[in-house]
This record gives sequence, C-alpha cells and structure tokens, in this order.
Amino acid sequence: MKIKHILLDLDDTIYHSTPMLSCDVDKKMSLYVARLFNTNPFIAKKLRKHFAPRYGSTLSWLARAAGQPGKVLDEFLDYVHPKDVKQYIEKECGLNELIEKISIPVSIFTNAPLEHAERVLDSLKIDKNIFSHIFDIRFCNYIGKPDKEAYMRVANHLNLNVREILFVDDRPENVKAMQEAGGIAILRSEEKEDGIISISSLKEIPTILEKLADADIIAV
Repeated sequence: MKIKHILLDLDDTIYHSTPMLSCDVDKKMSLYVARLFNTNPFIAKKLRKHFAPRYGSTLSWLARAAGQPGKVLDEFLDYVHPKDVKQYIEKECGLNELIEKISIPVSIFTNAPLEHAERVLDSLKIDKNIFSHIFDIRFCNYIGKPDKEAYMRVANHLNLNVREILFVDDRPENVKAMQEAGGIAILRSEEKEDGIISISSLKEIPTILEKLADADIIAV
C-alpha cells in the first residue's frame, strides 16, 4: 500500500535535545503530582513509576485512572513543558532536507501541547505551515502515544488507513504500538532495536519510502 502521509514525533525526533530536557520534565512531573495529591516528590515519583507504564504516560494516568479534569491536565502540561526551549536543543535532525525531497504531506504527532510544539519549531526556525497538521495531546483528548486510540484518532482525521501512514518516533514503545495497530513505523535513534527499522536522521526517510514502495511491505 502506498504511503500517503508522514507523521513525525517532535522532541528527540525532529531535533536532538540535551539530556537535561527529559531530566527537567521528569522532575517537574513528580513535583506537580506531589502537589496534586498532597504528598512528597519521592512518593509522587513512585506513583508515576507504578501507574504511568500501565496507562502509557503520567498524563494518561491522571486523565483516565485518577479522573482529573481538563483544567488540571492543562495546568500539568503548562507546568512541565519549558518556556525557554532553546537551552535544550542541540541540533535539528534533517527535517528541512526531508521536506525538500518528498511530495507527500508531513504532520507532527506529539504527546506535548501545541504551544510547546510551536516554541520548538520557532527555536529551530522552522515554519509550522510546512506541516499539514500538528496533532498535539489535546487533539488526542489527553490520551497520547502509545495508546492505540491516539493513532486511530489521527488516522481517522486524515481519512487514511494506518497502513498508508509512515510514523517516526524516538521511543520504541511508540513505534511498536503503531506497528501493532497495523501501520509502518520507524525508530529515530542511533541505537538498533529488534523488529524495528532505525534511522539516525530524517534525511534517510526518502530512501525508506523508496524501499517500501519497491518491496510493498507493510511492517517489519
């Protein structure tokens, strides 16, 4: 089946972040959860480690199991995502070259809020209008990757079968979830992962598209 759309994750996919980004975001998540449940950060982190894997993320746990309202979820998103993203960006991963070499639409698919995506793109000096869509966590009703519902919601909005979408992400669990949903997914990483195609730069995607078209394969 021909690929008709490319979905790119944001953080650590279209750019390399410094190690401090995930460290700072993780710390802020625990601080927020501690405040929300009137406990200390150590207990909050233990709660997150217990529940986040079950629900896919800390936010999904808060939305589904803890039943927190949208106002709280938005406050959480605003608190944990940095306002000054420039200090966390190391380098861009070949996005401009990718856009120049392909003719099919490209969209962002992120578990972050839209405002974070816009700050990142602005820091990278990338025009957000080159993307067909920016699918953020609110579009997915706060239930993001790796939940199958998030992938299907995006595919349905695009009016495409998941098999017509090429998805690129830096997290193996998100890539595997797309594969399990029936789509084609690639890991953007320097490391190799069994059962997953890995690329170190987005500049490799045109070659991947050619190979997929020649082999007419659906998944690996």
